[in-house]
Amino acid sequence: MKASAPPAWRAWFDGSATPNPGRCTIGAVLLGPAGERVEISREAGVGDSSEAEYRALLAVLTAAREHGAHDLLVEGDSKVVIDDVNGSDGAAAAVLHDYRKQARALLAQLQPATLRWVPRHRNQEADALSQRARRPDTEWEPRLAALAAAHADDDGAHDLSHLRRVWRNAGALLNHHPEADRLVVLAACYLHDLVNLPKDDPQRHLASQRSAALAVDALQTLGFPPEKLDAVAHAIACHSFSAGLTPATIEAKIVQDADRLDALGAVGLARMWYVSGTLRRAMAHPDDPLAHARPLDDRQYALDHISVKLATLPDLMQTAAGRAEGLRRLARLNAFRAEFADEWLGR
Repeated sequence: MKASAPPAWRAWFDGSATPNPGRCTIGAVLLGPAGERVEISREAGVGDSSEAEYRALLAVLTAAREHGAHDLLVEGDSKVVIDDVNGSDGAAAAVLHDYRKQARALLAQLQPATLRWVPRHRNQEADALSQRARRPDTEWEPRLAALAAAHADDDGAHDLSHLRRVWRNAGALLNHHPEADRLVVLAACYLHDLVNLPKDDPQRHLASQRSAALAVDALQTLGFPPEKLDAVAHAIACHSFSAGLTPATIEAKIVQDADRLDALGAVGLARMWYVSGTLRRAMAHPDDPLAHARPLDDRQYALDHISVKLATLPDLMQTAAGRAEGLRRLARLNAFRAEFADEWLGR
């Protein structure tokens, strides 16, 4: 008996949700008879593991259609999805109805096309692409750090260490918001200070918007996903306290909170002294460091900055997790302020 010819096109897909349900990532590979190769590795919103698998399947089927594929074999390790697509309507899961309808419509356009289950060890490449999408840090963080370093000046309060701390703060906040786009947040954290004007510069309030424009131009040259550029620009533009812009996306809210958290706590205190020194401000009022009988004036006295600005930051946080951490760090600042005053006055 003559063996059947192998399929002209082959594809593999995989999706995951972390936690489950949570942030979805997808991976897929499409191979064509003339050496065509398409890789898919990206975030895919929020949902459970079955939704993630379905989104991966739809993504690779869409890619197959766009490349004119036919005689296609698609393999994946999700029995739930593959049985759902191949099974009868009566046995199908109602919550997956829309996904099944889309998948069947795409398969119909690719006929002949077959969808087949394989064990996980035979789907490793798609799984690896899905896992890579979960951690964009691995690929993009060193590139973004190098870009930021190339634009850095000698401001020790807004150096590469500051950018890394902002990203770590954002990472903690992302754990509370799996719906947020991690790559957008990562890029905005590292590039938000590309244009860094002194605190007393009259154009200071425009620095974040200039940073956003510069970041978009630079990211385009690096091949950053174009569909994410507007979100990165918005997050960068809104991070600045002096700009006074309201963040409209969860990514922008996270970046704003993460940057403001670095102005609080022990590191925030050190940054406050550093900036005040560069501006040649006195450490504190000689006789009334806590401003019991005078107006607060942080343009003249560094210690006043805690009450004038830093103490307001927790209530301005955009996320609940940011607010809780901000209050914790502010308590340390207030404790330092009281102890400083005691020593300053010799009590």
